[in-house]
Order: sequence, then C-alpha cells, then structure tokens
Amino acid sequence: MNSNEEFLQSMKGGIRIFCNDNTPGEPEELEEHRYSVLEMFATGGMKDIYIVRDNVTGRLLAKAVIKAEASQEIKDSFLSEAKLTASLAHPNIVSVYDLGEDEDGPWFTMEFLKGKNLREAIEEKTLSERLDILLKVCDALSYAHANDIIHRDIKPDNIQVGDFGEVTLCDWGLAKKVSQKDDDYELDLINNQTLHGVIKGTPGFMAPEQILGEEVTFQTDIFALGGLLYFITENEAPFKEETLEDSLKSTVKGKISFSHTPIALKAVIQKALNVNTKKRYNSVSDMKAEIENYINGFATEAENASFLRQFSLFYKRNKTISNFIGLAVTIILVITFFFIKELKQREKALIKSNLTAIEARNNAEKNLQKYIDEQERLSQERIKHSNELTQHSINLKARYSFVYSLQKADEAISKNPKNNEAWFEKGYNHFIRLEMKEAYDSFEKAKLNGYEKLDDLQKISFKYMNKNLKDVDNIARVIQEVDKSRKYLCFYILVQLNRKGIPNKDLAKVVFSLISKINNIENIEYAFNGQDLTLSNNPSLKQLTYRGRVRLNLLYYLKFQKLNLDSTGLANFENFDQLKNLEELSICNTNVSGPETLLSLKKLKKLHISKGAYSQIISDLRKQGVEVIEK
Repeated sequence: MNSNEEFLQSMKGGIRIFCNDNTPGEPEELEEHRYSVLEMFATGGMKDIYIVRDNVTGRLLAKAVIKAEASQEIKDSFLSEAKLTASLAHPNIVSVYDLGEDEDGPWFTMEFLKGKNLREAIEEKTLSERLDILLKVCDALSYAHANDIIHRDIKPDNIQVGDFGEVTLCDWGLAKKVSQKDDDYELDLINNQTLHGVIKGTPGFMAPEQILGEEVTFQTDIFALGGLLYFITENEAPFKEETLEDSLKSTVKGKISFSHTPIALKAVIQKALNVNTKKRYNSVSDMKAEIENYINGFATEAENASFLRQFSLFYKRNKTISNFIGLAVTIILVITFFFIKELKQREKALIKSNLTAIEARNNAEKNLQKYIDEQERLSQERIKHSNELTQHSINLKARYSFVYSLQKADEAISKNPKNNEAWFEKGYNHFIRLEMKEAYDSFEKAKLNGYEKLDDLQKISFKYMNKNLKDVDNIARVIQEVDKSRKYLCFYILVQLNRKGIPNKDLAKVVFSLISKINNIENIEYAFNGQDLTLSNNPSLKQLTYRGRVRLNLLYYLKFQKLNLDSTGLANFENFDQLKNLEELSICNTNVSGPETLLSLKKLKKLHISKGAYSQIISDLRKQGVEVIEK
C-alpha cells in the first residue's frame, strides 16, 4: 500500500465534523449526507466537477470526483492536486476545503468560483483590465514559487475572473514540487488540449522543455506567463498551428509573430518565450515589474528603449511639467529646425558636388558644435537676464517698492534657479513682509547654492515661523533680534507696517525698537497716549534719524502734538522739520545743536527750555507766536 492509498484509507467517509450538543444525529450521519449534489458543472479527462451544497455551512462548493475508469496513477495525480492546492493559501489561488473517499472513489471540495474564465471574459475587457488580471496571476505564481511549487499548466481556461474583479488561478492538477520527479504516463489529450503523461501541459502555452521531456523549472511557468500575455494582446495562443504536432514544433523552434501587441509588451513576451530558459526572466516578480513599468508609462528593460522612446514616455508621464518649459523647448525646436534645414541643404550640396563622406561628416560636426555653442549662449543669456532682474529687485526694494521687488526676484529665479542672490532677495522681501515661512525657505535655497550672508536672518525667520506676527510685541522682538548692521531692514519693516495702517500706539512699539537699535541700547523708556510723547530721562538717546537712502526722523510715523525730550542725550535737531504736527516741545537739560531747525516747525506753539539756552533764536520764535518757557 503506497502513501496515497494509506491516506485515502485514513480519510474514508471524509473529514470528521465536530458538532455541538444541539446537532441531531451522529457525526457519521452528518458526514454521509454533508454534501448535496445540485448539478454537474464541468467534466474533463481525469475528473468531474459538481456544484454541491455544504449542508453544515449552507454554502455552495465545487466538488471534484475522480472518474470511475481512472487508473491508480490518475488517482494519485488527483490526490496530489488536492493536497498540493490545499497547501496554498493565497487570495488568487483556488481554496480546497475538504478531501475524502467514498464508494465512487476519491473526491475533494473547493471554492465555487462564479464568473467566467479568461478566454470567455477577455472580449469585454480593455487592455488595462487584462493586464491587471495578469498581475494578479503573477502574484499567485510568485507565492507558489516561494513555496517551491510549479503550476505547469497556466492558460486562459485555468484563470477564473469574477464579476467584481476577483482573479483566481485554478487547476493545479499538473503542479509539482521543485524536488519532485515526474511520473511517466501514457500520452493523453484532455481538458481543452491539456496533455497528461510524458508531456504535461497545454499546447500553445507549454514550454519547449515540457515538450522535450527535459527538467522543468520556475522558468517553465514564466514561459506560460509569456504565452498568457500574448493571448491578452493578440486574443489567441502564441503557438497555434493547424495540427497539434505543428504547434509543438513551432513551440520548440520559438516561432512567433505579432499583429496588435504594443512594442514594449512585445519585447517582454519575446523574453518570456525565449527557447533558452537562461534568457527568460529570472523570476515572476521580474516579469511583473516589467508589466507594471508599461502600465505606469515607463520603458521595459526588455525593449532596450532608445533615448527618444524614453523621452516620449517621460513626456506622457509629466505633461504638466513639460508644458511649463514649453518656451525653452520651442526655442530649441526652432534652432534645431534651422540647423536640420541647413544640414539637409549642405547634404544636397555635397551630393551635387560629389564631396567625400569625410567632408560631409566634418561639416556635420561643425554644425553640431554651432548648436552646442548656441545653447551655451542661450544659457549665459538667461543667467545674465537673471542677474539683471536681481539688481532691479534690489533697486526697487531701496525705493520701498517691496511688492515689485519680490516679483522681480521671482522672475530672476525662474530664469536661473541657481541664482543665490535672487533667492536671498526673495527671502529678504518675505522677511520685510513678516512672511517668515517663505523667508526661511528662500534663505535655505540661497544657502544650498552657496550663499553665506544670511545666517542671522535664517535663524530669526525659523524662530518666528509659527508665531503671530500680527502681534506688534512679536514684531518689536524681531527688530531687536536683527543684527545692528541690518538696521535698514528694520526700517523697511517699519515702512511696510505704516502702509498697512496699524494703530498709532501699536506702531510706537516698532518705532522705538528701531530707535533703540540705531542708538545701540536695549530699550528706551517712553510714554505715549496718542497725543503726548515723553522720552525724558534717556541719556543714551542720541539720535532719532534713520540714515539710509533717505534721512528720516523716525518720530515722523507717530502722529502726536506734544513731545518731551528733557534730560536726553539728543545731539541735534536733525530732520525735526519733518514733525509737521508738533505743537509743544520740551528740551530742558538737553544740549541739542542746530536749534535753527525749530524755526521751520510752523505749528509749534510752546517751547520749554533750560534758562539761558538758545538765546539766539528765542526772539525769532516769539515773533512766530511761540510761547518760550525758560526753567
């Protein structure tokens, strides 16, 4: 008694069913009537398939029953298929549930698959849908190969396609373990030309080594996958001749032709169907990757795509990006057109004048060099234009046109993305606008391109990236943290805020942060209620004027009428004539030079000074109606 006979003896009556106490009858009774046959589903050379109902679970199953006239070898093959299939647990491989023997012989139950086989379903599927089915078959085979199992009979009839996209690889009757030796049966043609015996497989899909009786390997299944891919694109088997003998001969010779297959897939099929097993794909995963490359718009390795082919696929995958550089492409195409036209004219001239091939090649090389030189010239023009736009951005910024300055910086970057000066100007303008995230990103780009003058600004923009910069206290802190060498940047921020029209009291915090910076002191004590401004007792306060492209008294931004500068270190009345609304000024205990400026304050009504100070202008001030109070 061999191993299969011992197994069948142990399985007499089927697998035991464990029932709860409420289940009527003995287990043997349930086993005997467990499956109710509903109808014959299919028949083949080795087995009949019935649709049955599992009376325990209530579900529909497919039951495979060995034919009565089957030999012991066929029974062994039948049992091997059942046990081997049961060992494979994969969503794309048919599931075997039960195995046993009754008076009619061995049987096993398996998942009942609804839908159509691939041969029936293919007409209603697009190429994309067909390839998706093939990828799922690849997944099933990869799993089987990982478990050292070869299918050996992959064909459209053995692939079931469900109504909801389910794909199942069926009929593992010819499958074998890699280490298992083939049994020699007599040649028998069954199941839609599936050959059992010395030759095992299906004509048109079976590999040459199956026909020649040589050792089968994983590459045998890869050959069948190539045949399946051919069937998907051409709607017929790859080696289909008028007679079975001719089909087998055609397979061994590797004779194949194409009518509808795309070039990329044609190369994949030719590699998979190579007569030499070593020249096929190393694994199912490798072949699957090639098909995915085609689906995703990439060239397959098998086709050995040219540069133009690669470029065409790249364009299809990246149409949006490609359109952005349309202008540059147009310029190149125009230049190329004229060079090609010139080359053709030169070629015609060469033919007419019987010039030698060497002369023609030399002229072509010269034209190519001209083309390269022209491209270099265009590149240099773009760099030059980018630099000019950057300088324009700098000039606009100095004239407080921050919006246009930012636009020019962006244009400069579009011309030359490696222009670190333009990236710096972009970041600088975002910093002025207190857009710290954009400023940080721009400084980072400038730094990557080798720009080294922005460490302090990059750190500040990172620090305040997620803080509320509508809060003037935070804005004042930003100004305090900016390096004193960049006080003009702080002034630009003040100009930008003034344009936004923030309240006078809030703007004062920013103004005095900047005044502190130009006086090199931490904080200035001040009191401001919107009308009266007191800066008294600040001996370190020496200047109020920003000295940049223009000179501006920073108090100009605060609309007040009364100013107290008693006991300050103010050195002069520089740009005091800009304080047009000043009505009352106190400068006691303050040694300020150039008092003549006070005569230009047309709205000044009252002046407080130390006794004996500014005697040279007091009479003039009083003539103008100013009340001078000496203390």
